[in-house]
Amino acid sequence: MKHQPSLTQSRLRELVTYFPETGEFVRNVRVANQHAGTTPGSVNKLGYRLIFIDNKRYRAHHLVWLYVHGYLPAYLDHIDRDPSNNKLANLREATHAQNMQNRSFSKANKSGFTGVRPHQKLKNRWLAQIRANNKCIYLGTFSTPEEASAAYSTAKVKYHTYAQGV
Repeated sequence: MKHQPSLTQSRLRELVTYFPETGEFVRNVRVANQHAGTTPGSVNKLGYRLIFIDNKRYRAHHLVWLYVHGYLPAYLDHIDRDPSNNKLANLREATHAQNMQNRSFSKANKSGFTGVRPHQKLKNRWLAQIRANNKCIYLGTFSTPEEASAAYSTAKVKYHTYAQGV
Protein backbone atom coordinates (compact mmCIF):
# COMPACT_ATOMS: atom_id res chain seq x y z
CA MET A 1 0.00 0.00 0.00
CA LYS A 2 1.38 3.42 -0.93
CA HIS A 3 1.01 6.43 1.34
CA GLN A 4 0.56 9.86 -0.20
CA PRO A 5 3.75 11.55 0.87
CA SER A 6 3.90 15.17 1.85
CA LEU A 7 7.60 14.79 1.11
CA THR A 8 8.39 14.24 -2.57
CA GLN A 9 11.27 12.36 -4.14
CA SER A 10 12.56 15.57 -5.74
CA ARG A 11 12.50 17.46 -2.42
CA LEU A 12 14.32 14.60 -0.68
CA ARG A 13 16.97 14.49 -3.41
CA GLU A 14 17.42 18.24 -3.09
CA LEU A 15 18.24 17.86 0.62
CA VAL A 16 20.21 14.60 0.76
CA THR A 17 22.15 12.13 -1.35
CA TYR A 18 21.67 8.40 -0.78
CA PHE A 19 24.34 5.77 -1.47
CA PRO A 20 22.66 2.36 -2.09
CA GLU A 21 25.89 0.35 -1.69
CA THR A 22 26.49 1.64 1.86
CA GLY A 23 22.96 2.56 2.90
CA GLU A 24 24.12 6.01 4.00
CA PHE A 25 22.56 9.42 3.52
CA VAL A 26 24.62 12.64 3.32
CA ARG A 27 23.19 16.14 3.63
CA ASN A 28 23.45 18.30 0.49
CA VAL A 29 22.64 21.52 2.35
CA ARG A 30 23.06 22.90 5.84
CA VAL A 31 19.92 22.43 7.93
CA ALA A 32 19.70 23.83 11.46
CA ASN A 33 22.92 22.76 13.19
CA GLN A 34 23.81 20.01 10.69
CA HIS A 35 26.30 20.94 7.97
CA ALA A 36 26.28 19.82 4.34
CA GLY A 37 28.36 16.66 3.91
CA THR A 38 27.32 15.18 7.27
CA THR A 39 25.14 12.17 8.02
CA PRO A 40 21.67 13.41 8.93
CA GLY A 41 19.61 12.30 11.90
CA SER A 42 20.27 10.06 14.86
CA VAL A 43 19.77 6.44 15.87
CA ASN A 44 16.94 5.58 18.28
CA LYS A 45 17.04 2.91 21.01
CA LEU A 46 15.72 0.27 18.59
CA GLY A 47 18.59 0.91 16.18
CA TYR A 48 16.64 2.78 13.49
CA ARG A 49 18.12 5.97 12.02
CA LEU A 50 15.60 8.81 12.25
CA ILE A 51 15.95 11.80 9.96
CA PHE A 52 14.04 15.07 10.15
CA ILE A 53 13.06 16.47 6.77
CA ASP A 54 11.05 19.70 6.69
CA ASN A 55 10.20 19.36 10.41
CA LYS A 56 8.86 15.83 10.05
CA ARG A 57 10.60 12.71 11.38
CA TYR A 58 11.13 9.74 9.04
CA ARG A 59 12.82 6.39 9.46
CA ALA A 60 15.80 6.34 7.13
CA HIS A 61 14.81 3.07 5.47
CA HIS A 62 11.51 4.64 4.38
CA LEU A 63 13.43 7.57 2.94
CA VAL A 64 15.57 5.08 1.01
CA TRP A 65 12.42 3.76 -0.65
CA LEU A 66 11.16 7.24 -1.46
CA TYR A 67 14.59 8.27 -2.81
CA VAL A 68 14.85 5.22 -5.11
CA HIS A 69 11.24 4.26 -5.93
CA GLY A 70 9.40 7.56 -5.52
CA TYR A 71 6.91 6.64 -2.76
CA LEU A 72 6.74 5.92 0.96
CA PRO A 73 5.58 2.35 1.63
CA ALA A 74 3.42 1.42 4.61
CA TYR A 75 5.90 -1.29 5.68
CA LEU A 76 9.47 -2.18 4.82
CA ASP A 77 11.43 -5.20 5.97
CA HIS A 78 15.15 -5.29 6.73
CA ILE A 79 16.00 -8.70 5.26
CA ASP A 80 18.93 -9.26 7.64
CA ARG A 81 16.88 -7.93 10.62
CA ASP A 82 19.47 -5.21 11.25
CA PRO A 83 17.65 -1.85 11.50
CA SER A 84 20.89 0.03 10.90
CA ASN A 85 21.53 -1.69 7.54
CA ASN A 86 19.77 0.59 5.07
CA LYS A 87 21.44 -0.74 1.93
CA LEU A 88 18.88 -0.93 -0.87
CA ALA A 89 19.61 -4.65 -1.36
CA ASN A 90 18.65 -5.28 2.29
CA LEU A 91 15.20 -3.68 2.06
CA ARG A 92 11.97 -5.08 0.69
CA GLU A 93 8.40 -3.85 0.74
CA ALA A 94 6.16 -5.93 2.98
CA THR A 95 2.80 -6.08 4.68
CA HIS A 96 2.69 -5.91 8.47
CA ALA A 97 2.14 -9.69 8.65
CA GLN A 98 5.10 -10.34 6.33
CA ASN A 99 7.31 -8.01 8.34
CA MET A 100 6.41 -9.89 11.52
CA GLN A 101 7.54 -13.18 9.91
CA ASN A 102 11.09 -11.86 9.76
CA ARG A 103 11.67 -10.76 13.34
CA SER A 104 13.99 -12.06 16.00
CA PHE A 105 12.70 -13.43 19.26
CA SER A 106 11.94 -11.09 22.11
CA LYS A 107 14.58 -10.17 24.68
CA ALA A 108 12.09 -11.49 27.26
CA ASN A 109 12.29 -14.95 25.64
CA LYS A 110 13.32 -17.54 28.24
CA SER A 111 13.96 -20.48 25.93
CA GLY A 112 16.47 -18.95 23.53
CA PHE A 113 14.32 -20.11 20.60
CA THR A 114 11.70 -18.26 18.56
CA GLY A 115 8.16 -19.55 19.12
CA VAL A 116 9.13 -21.54 22.23
CA ARG A 117 8.31 -20.84 25.87
CA PRO A 118 8.07 -22.75 29.13
CA HIS A 119 4.65 -24.35 29.59
CA GLN A 120 2.72 -22.42 32.24
CA LYS A 121 1.15 -25.45 33.94
CA LEU A 122 3.36 -28.42 33.05
CA LYS A 123 6.73 -28.35 34.79
CA ASN A 124 9.76 -29.15 32.58
CA ARG A 125 7.68 -28.95 29.40
CA TRP A 126 8.06 -26.51 26.51
CA LEU A 127 5.26 -25.11 24.38
CA ALA A 128 5.72 -24.28 20.69
CA GLN A 129 3.42 -21.97 18.76
CA ILE A 130 3.50 -19.85 15.64
CA ARG A 131 1.47 -16.87 14.51
CA ALA A 132 0.13 -16.87 10.95
CA ASN A 133 -2.76 -15.06 9.28
CA ASN A 134 -3.58 -13.27 12.54
CA LYS A 135 -3.99 -16.58 14.38
CA CYS A 136 -1.88 -18.29 17.00
CA ILE A 137 -1.31 -21.91 15.99
CA TYR A 138 -0.49 -24.37 18.77
CA LEU A 139 2.28 -26.80 17.73
CA GLY A 140 2.46 -28.95 20.85
CA THR A 141 4.33 -29.43 24.11
CA PHE A 142 7.79 -30.95 24.20
CA SER A 143 10.37 -32.28 26.66
CA THR A 144 13.11 -29.90 25.56
CA PRO A 145 13.23 -26.43 24.04
CA GLU A 146 15.24 -27.91 21.14
CA GLU A 147 12.37 -30.30 20.27
CA ALA A 148 9.87 -27.44 20.46
CA SER A 149 12.15 -25.33 18.26
CA ALA A 150 12.31 -28.11 15.67
CA ALA A 151 8.49 -28.12 15.53
CA TYR A 152 8.50 -24.32 15.14
CA SER A 153 11.08 -24.54 12.32
CA THR A 154 8.93 -27.07 10.47
CA ALA A 155 5.84 -24.87 10.87
CA LYS A 156 7.76 -21.77 9.78
CA VAL A 157 8.46 -23.37 6.40
CA LYS A 158 4.75 -24.03 6.00
CA TYR A 159 3.29 -20.78 7.36
CA HIS A 160 5.97 -18.08 6.94
CA THR A 161 6.66 -18.23 3.24
CA TYR A 162 7.71 -14.55 3.09
CA ALA A 163 10.71 -15.14 5.38
CA GLN A 164 12.05 -18.12 3.39
CA GLY A 165 15.74 -17.96 2.62
CA VAL A 166 16.47 -15.54 5.44
